[in-house]
Amino acid sequence: GWKRLDCADGEAARRWRVTETVVAEGAADLPLRSFVADYWRTVPGTKRLVLVTMTSPLADIPQTLLHLADAIVGGSRFASA
Repeated sequence: GWKRLDCADGEAARRWRVTETVVAEGAADLPLRSFVADYWRTVPGTKRLVLVTMTSPLADIPQTLLHLADAIVGGSRFASA
């Protein structure tokens, strides 16, 4: 499911998963596991959203990666151009 996060200048909604992909067909092939976290981030002063996706091949430590990704997105802010 989705989780709501507070950010430095707005909010985000996050979901995460571990995916498995078979790179080549065959009996000896192992699936490649990946960590994926999607964040829908609000843009301050608008009705817009930005999709931020973080991925890593370190799927064996998803909670650690989730804490890292949450800290990055939670501390992010938009700068005026």
